[in-house]
This record gives sequence, structure tokens and C-alpha cells, in this order.
Amino acid sequence: MEMMPIDRAAASLVATAPPEIARRRRMSAEAIWLIPCTIIVLAVVAIAMTAAAARGVGPGVLIRYYAVIWQGAGPTTALTVLCAGLIRAIASGTRTPFRYLWLVAKSRLDTFWGATATIAPLVLWPTLLAAFGLLKLLLPDYTPFRYDAAFMRADRWLFGTDPWRITHAIAGDGTATILMDRLYTAWIMVIPFTTLWFAVFASRRDRARYFTSFILSWVLLGVAGAYLGSSAGPTFLALMEHPDAGRFAGLMQRLQFTDALQGDRGLDAIRWRDLLWHTYANRQIAIGMGISAMPSMHNAISALRVFSAYRINIWLGHAVLLLSAVIYVASIHLAWHYAVDGIVSMLAVAVIWFGVDYYLRVTGFDARIAAETPVTAGRGAPAAAAAARSI
Repeated sequence: MEMMPIDRAAASLVATAPPEIARRRRMSAEAIWLIPCTIIVLAVVAIAMTAAAARGVGPGVLIRYYAVIWQGAGPTTALTVLCAGLIRAIASGTRTPFRYLWLVAKSRLDTFWGATATIAPLVLWPTLLAAFGLLKLLLPDYTPFRYDAAFMRADRWLFGTDPWRITHAIAGDGTATILMDRLYTAWIMVIPFTTLWFAVFASRRDRARYFTSFILSWVLLGVAGAYLGSSAGPTFLALMEHPDAGRFAGLMQRLQFTDALQGDRGLDAIRWRDLLWHTYANRQIAIGMGISAMPSMHNAISALRVFSAYRINIWLGHAVLLLSAVIYVASIHLAWHYAVDGIVSMLAVAVIWFGVDYYLRVTGFDARIAAETPVTAGRGAPAAAAAARSI
């Protein structure tokens, strides 16, 4: 039986072995982004362990955090991405989707650097998030929450009032608040799926751009940015006995009323607020805790998803853009952030995204991977070339 064009395209990725010089170029091309990213992650881990040691906390907490991330995300993520890959293969017209996935995997793992560039990001992202989580937890020990008042003033200057008054005037009913609350909580669950998808199915160019931007976003915004813009956020002001807490009293009353109506389930925003504050007030070391408002990593990673989604499909990009807008509104509506937290984050991610694009071009990454694309001839050649570029 004659193979469909996409089957021939996938087969060509394995059957067409590049010459040795192309393999050396492949190594250097992947090294352009992978080595710097690895160094950055290891540096953040070292900083986290040093900061923890000063508090008398050993490296075991970092290891446990890493294990929890993988235990919770690994199996479900792998299954979901496998199903998404099958859907993608079937939608592309192949009659043998499992064979196609096997060929894709084989083409990714056929060389040392090909396998490293596929597997290393799956090891680096939970390592980075574990170190970030520990640093966020220790942040108040090294810098107090000192910029909340400044960000309140910035919000009023931009919007003419406290932005939460606008969001609750438009969508202040309980249903809208609950929907935003659930979506906001689910945000973190998407990270493993996105990273695994880009590691396995994205083009080499998109994979390099996504992971480099992902790592820089967490390091520059989540670590350095949180230290420079140390603030707690509206939800914690009353608990901190901040002099401007009264400006958000109406917001907190609305959220607590909606929370009470939900019974045992309640609002995640209230439940997490209480848990985070308990950990902070008692100076406990606990996985997944830590308080930091500026910049908003919820909005930063949402912006990164928008850029990366448009690289996959324009309609997916539109959908993710809409979701990102809801996340931004929710960050204000649920008292987690000031409006400027999200604005700064999204603008910074745009700079990072296009800065990484520039870096990949000027370092010769694009030219090198173009030289490595297999050249096919005969029937199905256009489809094979397209598949080679996409994988």
C-alpha cells in the first residue's frame, strides 16, 4: 500500500541521514541555546541553595519540590501530549498515526545533540521552577514588601481609579468571579503540556525560541524582577496592616461573600491566600508557597503562550490571546495583582521573545539548521521538506 505524503515525509526524516559535517553543525546549532539555558538554570539552583543554606535549609527541600512537580505532572502530561500528537497526525492525513509518532520520536533522538535538545528541556523546566519556588519563599527574608503603595498610585494614574472597581462593575456577579477563579488556578497546570509539546513536536527553531524565552522569563521576571519590585499584592494588605488596605476592603468583602456562597469548595483565591499567609507568617518552608506580586508570572507566561501559540496555528493563537486577556483581568479581579504587575510582565516577555529571536539569528542558528534540513527528491518531496522543517 502506498504511503500517504506525510508518511513518506516522516520516513524521510529517518531514512535521509545528514552527512557528518551536518551532524557537527547540528551539535553547534543546538548548543547555541541549550548550553546558555543550562548554565542559567544551574546558576539559579546554586543561588537558591545558597539562600536556603543561610536559613538553615538543606538541599533536600529543592529535591522534594522537583519530585513533586514530576510526580504530579509527568504521567498526565505525557498521555495528554501523546493524544494531541495522534490528533495532529490524523488531521494531517496519515493513515498510520502511531508509526508517524514513532518516526517523529526517532528523528528527534537520532543523534546525541538531537536527543539532548529534546530531553534536556524536560529536565530543566521543573528544576528551574523548583529553584524559583524556593527563592520566592525566601524572598521576604532578603527584601521587605516595599512597593505596594507605588504600584497602587501607578494603577490610579493609568485608570483613574483602582482597576478592581472597573472589573467588578463589569463582571462583578458571582458566576463571573468563580469562572475567573477556576481559570486562574488552572493556569499553572498548563505549563507541563506546553513544554512537552514544544520539546517533541515543535520545529527546532520554535523549540529553541520557546524554551530560551521560558527560562529567561522565569529568571529575569520571577527571580530578579520579584526582588527589585518586591510587593505583596492587594489580597495581603489587610493581613499586613498596610496603611492603604482600606482601598481594597470592598474588593475583599466581595470575594469573601462569593467564597461563602460556594460552601466547602469556596474560591481558590481565598483558600490560597490563607495558605500562603499562614506559611509566610510562620516562616515555614513549604513546597509551592511564597508571596510576590510584581511582576506577575501568571501574566508573563500567559503572554509567552500567546506568542508561541501563534507559531502553531493562527486560530489557536486567537484562542490563547483571549484566555490571556481573561487571566489578566482575573489577576486584578481576584486581588492577586495590581494592574501594572501584568502590564510590566507582558511587555517584558515581548522584549524577551523578540530578543531571543534576534539572538538566534545573529548567532547563526537559523543558517545552521537550514543547512541540515534533509533534501528529498521524487514524489512527496514538497511534503517531506515541509515535515523536515516542522520537526
